[in-house]
Amino acid sequence: MKTIRVLALFLVVVAAATDSLFGTDFPAWETTAEQIATVTDQTVRKANQRLDAIASLKEEELRFKLVFVALDDIENLVGLVRDRVDFLKVSHPGEAMRAAAETASATFRDWSFAAYDREDVFQAVQQYQLSEIPAIKAERAGLSAVDRRLVTHFERQFERNGLQLPKATREKLLALRKERGDLKDQHRKNFNAEERVVFTRDELVGVPSDLRSRLQFADGMYHVKTVFSETSLIYKNSPREATRKEALTARYSRAFSKNVFITPRIVRLRAKSADLMGYENWAAYQTEVTMMKNPARVIEFLGDLHHGLDPMFRDDVARLNQLKASDTYDPDAVVQSWDIGHYGSRTLKEEHAVDLSELRQYFRYEKVLAGMLQLAEAVFSLKIAEVEPPYKWHEDVTAIRISDAESQESLGILYLDMFPREGKRDSFSEWQIVTRRDTGADVQLPVAVLLCNFPKKTNDAPVLLELREVETLFHEFGHALHSLLSTSPYTVFSGTNVEPDFVEAPSVMMESFVTDSGVMQLIADEPIPEPLLAKVRASRAYSSRLYDKRQIALAQMDMNIHMTSEASWERFNITSYTDRIMEEVFLPSPEGTSFINTFTHIINSHYHAGYYRYVWASALSADLASVFENSDEGFLDPQIGMKYRREILERGGTRDAMESVEMFLGRAYDKSSYLRRLGLHTD
Repeated sequence: MKTIRVLALFLVVVAAATDSLFGTDFPAWETTAEQIATVTDQTVRKANQRLDAIASLKEEELRFKLVFVALDDIENLVGLVRDRVDFLKVSHPGEAMRAAAETASATFRDWSFAAYDREDVFQAVQQYQLSEIPAIKAERAGLSAVDRRLVTHFERQFERNGLQLPKATREKLLALRKERGDLKDQHRKNFNAEERVVFTRDELVGVPSDLRSRLQFADGMYHVKTVFSETSLIYKNSPREATRKEALTARYSRAFSKNVFITPRIVRLRAKSADLMGYENWAAYQTEVTMMKNPARVIEFLGDLHHGLDPMFRDDVARLNQLKASDTYDPDAVVQSWDIGHYGSRTLKEEHAVDLSELRQYFRYEKVLAGMLQLAEAVFSLKIAEVEPPYKWHEDVTAIRISDAESQESLGILYLDMFPREGKRDSFSEWQIVTRRDTGADVQLPVAVLLCNFPKKTNDAPVLLELREVETLFHEFGHALHSLLSTSPYTVFSGTNVEPDFVEAPSVMMESFVTDSGVMQLIADEPIPEPLLAKVRASRAYSSRLYDKRQIALAQMDMNIHMTSEASWERFNITSYTDRIMEEVFLPSPEGTSFINTFTHIINSHYHAGYYRYVWASALSADLASVFENSDEGFLDPQIGMKYRREILERGGTRDAMESVEMFLGRAYDKSSYLRRLGLHTD
């Protein structure tokens, strides 16, 4: 018996050392479906053994390291595999690999549900907190702030999984989670199945030729995928209303016949789960662990912003109506959702003297990427060098090593998977593959991936990016810096593992760099005239109002369907309900479509009852950016850059996000910078 107890303790103590990437730079990617299945089974088995070891501890043996660091060890063990397979299921070119990764991802999801449903492990967590044994009390009293945060984190994980509830209720919750997960998987498969809409040459007349070249052309027709990266090229740039409408309608109808039945079921199951756990609704459950803390604060934030913006937004729309009336010779013409991008660009050109198509000539993809990395080196004291990874899941993939400029120590690896291909998710996103972790003896370096869909160069013509695409690249790189510059000692606080509604703030903050004069000279293929730059900056309030007003509509749509305890959402009423919100706050969706079924952020990601975080991030990031804006060196100020790196990027989730914000600002957060950016406040 003594031998078994010693072995259990040994498993807990050495957990981090046996399965980490310490001493290496690159993760060991799986290359076959069989490898994915094998490593998944092995990892789950090891994780369960380590949970058993924690559960076997007697009260007098409980220690912070043996319980809470051990739980972080387990999260690290699982994360090293789970995060890879989650990425491979949306990126690998092989269908069999994607299918195996999909299965593995579901296995890890089910393991996570079961792991935090273990009463015996939760008992160890509680016993440590309540124990009156002198050695344990003394250790508790001496824990650092970060260590105490780790204790609270895991205690909350179990509680939010319902461990305080009767076993019969927990079994119902587990079944609901499993059903939700299966439905989400099916929704994603349906949505990712390829669909196309076809246009003639004449129907795309007026769309710039370099944008048309991104589309498949066969048999005298353009075959356009009903994904954002392709349909948006049309409804933002085509001068023909019928073409714009058809493109947006196709986008909003994607996977309609299948997912229109799945979406309300997922929302309904969330409402049932919240009720079982004793929450008023799913939004209350989700916001509990955010900066906002509760749905009421979110609704107040969105409502205040909506009502503050609405008069100016309606004036903006009225001017767009006039422009459309002039085009169509119809004095009663009304701008629709498929018109907003086109006439918004026209207004920038005709009223603000900003021609977005003219700006494109300055933003050659290769130059923008190189300039962005050069910027990061200069502002955040980094050294960035291209490296050849030992394995690439596709030939287009490249990698860079990010090191500290002063110490020359490697900080992490960033893979760049930047171009579209069959089987790859149509999105722009950053994936945290390996989290930074410091045991005191060794440091596990972080690894991240930029998964993007910028057009790939196919001939001698340069790939030119729109200004919004440049901002998107900076946005995702902001996520990557947050992942790679972390100094967290624990996996669960590393990089982007922060309060959910702070995740987007550092990435939106990076978008603010783009229009700085000094930054523009780094990323532009040739110097951009300062008068043009000044006009771009001056027009930002107008552009931000149009963009953020739609974001507010989406956020309110998301919060409203998750704030009800209603468990009978069905196919038609959830579509009509959310379409009504879109119409009241922004503009109506095309008739006969169902935008809510294409709103994958709140179906297949962690943004449900949390989409507001994009608007909240805009508010936070505007205040963060104001520190750079008030500097004589602008966004190229290395002193401010290092302070931002130390107080925001390196901290991760080791302290409250608002504390990090205020430490960087040197004062309390103030929304006035954001209001000025929207043109609502000029003091």
